[in-house]
Amino acid sequence: MRHEINLANTLTVLNGFVGFISIWLTIENLVIPAAQVLLLAALLDALDGRVARRRGGASELGMELDSLADIVSFGVAPALFVYRAGLVVGGPLGMLAVSSLVVAGIIRLARFNFVKKGEYFMGLPIPAQALFLITYHLSDYVLPPEVFTVIVVALAFLMVSTLKYPSFKSRHALGLEAAVLGPFALALLAWEALTSGLLVLNALALPPLVVYVVLGPLAHWASSRTPKGAQSRKDR
Repeated sequence: MRHEINLANTLTVLNGFVGFISIWLTIENLVIPAAQVLLLAALLDALDGRVARRRGGASELGMELDSLADIVSFGVAPALFVYRAGLVVGGPLGMLAVSSLVVAGIIRLARFNFVKKGEYFMGLPIPAQALFLITYHLSDYVLPPEVFTVIVVALAFLMVSTLKYPSFKSRHALGLEAAVLGPFALALLAWEALTSGLLVLNALALPPLVVYVVLGPLAHWASSRTPKGAQSRKDR
């Protein structure tokens, strides 16, 4: 068990290291590679949690390491390359918008360690918003910077909100993850290794991520329109 937990922590540290590499690539104005390597960070983040859960759960050290690595890879790194790639407006307004991703990510990760885990996440998970930004950046979809700036701020708000998002971390979901998410992630990395770009793959990957992002507000809106009497009968 100790060996497995150490392996999980090693994967977590590698996640943070890959996030730093992405930051360095962005500073060097290599924004496409910066976005691509974050796919590897996302895979490492998925693997460390699964290794820990298969052996009874993460240690306190593992949870702290995970939060620190995630804020680098899914907070600072994507915020920086979104600004450097010109996806948002320039100047102080654009910097303020991408900074909101980092601040919201810090709050989201700190809250995650104290909130009771269940079938749902409270607020949009920080890896999900990062994957949305990555796949958008690598795809051929183009929105005006003014519009995407608003989307970035909305992502920050969703992370710190109390909206419910489906969690795939429950024990009964592990089989689905192993059967679907694992091969998908490996296929994504293989495609990246064999091609110079990910336009086609990301064009296909982006819509499901968009659905997941808007799922929280839509579910909240649907539940608010459900009559209280009908809701109480449903809960019985």
